[in-house]
Amino acid sequence: MRVILFGGLGDMGRRTVKELCSFPEIDQVMVVGRSRERFEAFLGQVDHGKDKIAFTLMDLNRQKNLSRLFKEYDLVASAAGPFYKYEYMLAAAAVEAGVDYTSICDDADAAEQVFELNDVAREKVCVCLPALAGHLAFPA
Repeated sequence: MRVILFGGLGDMGRRTVKELCSFPEIDQVMVVGRSRERFEAFLGQVDHGKDKIAFTLMDLNRQKNLSRLFKEYDLVASAAGPFYKYEYMLAAAAVEAGVDYTSICDDADAAEQVFELNDVAREKVCVCLPALAGHLAFPA
C-alpha cells in the first residue's frame, strides 16, 4: 500500500509516519512538506522502516490539480494545518481521484465540510474519514 501524507513533518505527522512504517502492508509513505532539511533531520530519528519513506517538497498554497497526483496512491492522509485552510481541499481532491482519505483534523467546521463529500465519495467507491484524532462523532 502506498500512502501520501501531508503535514508529515509536524508533531503528529512524524508520529504517524513512524507508525505507518511499522506495518508490513505499507510499502511507501510519501511525506509531503515544505522543508527538505527538516525531512532529513526527521529521517535521522527513524529507527525502523526508513526505506519506506520518501519525500516531496510542496507548498499546498501553490498547488493545483492534486487529484492527478493522488491517483498514484492508495491512501491520502493529512496532518496538515491549519485544517480550515487545507482539510476540504485535500479531501475533495482525494475523492475526485477516487482514493481513500483520512486525517487528524480537529476543526469541527472543516470536518463538517468534508462530510458533505459523502455522496460523491460513495459514487467513487472511496472512503473519506476526517477527524480520526479529533473529538467529532462520525455519521452512520
